[in-house]
Amino acid sequence: MKKVLIFLVLLVPSIISTILAVFFPIVIDPNVLNIIRFLGQIFFFIAWAYLFWNLGAFFQAIWGQIETEFPDLLTENIKLYIDELGFDVHGKLLSRNQFNENTPLVFLLTGGGGKHMNLYGMGSLLVKFGVKAFLFDHPGKVGKSHGTTPESKIRSPTRSILTLKKMIDYAISREDIKTDKIGLFGGSLGAFTVVYGGFTDERIKLIIGQAVGLIENKEEMEKIKKKIPWWFKKFCQFIKLDIDDLANLNYHQFNDPKYKRLRSRVYLLQTKDDTAVHYESFLKLKEALDLPDENCLVFEKGGHGFLHHQGTILGWTMGKIKKHLLN
Repeated sequence: MKKVLIFLVLLVPSIISTILAVFFPIVIDPNVLNIIRFLGQIFFFIAWAYLFWNLGAFFQAIWGQIETEFPDLLTENIKLYIDELGFDVHGKLLSRNQFNENTPLVFLLTGGGGKHMNLYGMGSLLVKFGVKAFLFDHPGKVGKSHGTTPESKIRSPTRSILTLKKMIDYAISREDIKTDKIGLFGGSLGAFTVVYGGFTDERIKLIIGQAVGLIENKEEMEKIKKKIPWWFKKFCQFIKLDIDDLANLNYHQFNDPKYKRLRSRVYLLQTKDDTAVHYESFLKLKEALDLPDENCLVFEKGGHGFLHHQGTILGWTMGKIKKHLLN
């Protein structure tokens, strides 16, 4: 309903310009009238472009859902109340009939603007591969995982990390899971969440972060923000993502000698032309973790969305799951 309303609002200037051109051509100066007509045409095309873009996204979602359904896939809706946040976080647990409580479990997290259902397809394929998949929303504006106050709509890495820890505790406390093999996969905000939030947790046997880097302090964060495209900043504002909170993440944990043995189960993916998480930040994180090249998959191009690389990423991820969780 909201999108229909936006479409109608975008049409209003076009309708007004048409009325003025038809009924008041003599009263209005010809030059002004031409400008009004021009602006009306712009809004007309924007409105219809907006409508068709949303229709395309709708049908793509339907198509993707059909393509990723499996006869024996079990889907359980999850709603977990988190005291520290003061509201429920929503997600889904994907599994199969023949799985037992010891079947490996993989948590999948989207970027800041995504909903957990965006990873339904990938989760279904991983279930087919032999694991259970747990998807959940970042607490904040996008999706239903927020409260009624304005503050609850804000998304931040630290709140997502808190949610991840609570979800892991919840999962392994269930009678039907109790697994000792847990993996984490996240992209963008999800990558910062799983890498920074899961690194010191010895219950985690595999961590894969797609588009994540090292940010040491607020001053460095300010320098990075100056390089981020204006449209991405506007997008972060729209989804209420607090990117400044990245400077509050604990990067010292990666250099702590007592966690050195945990580094080998961390894997990173990055594109060199990512304008949101810069390649230099990725290299700093790789160095801090002292990761060998074989633990990193780097693409020359693809941007922040890793365009045209999803098949490769899925295959690479399955290989790491097989190595760390299925052996």
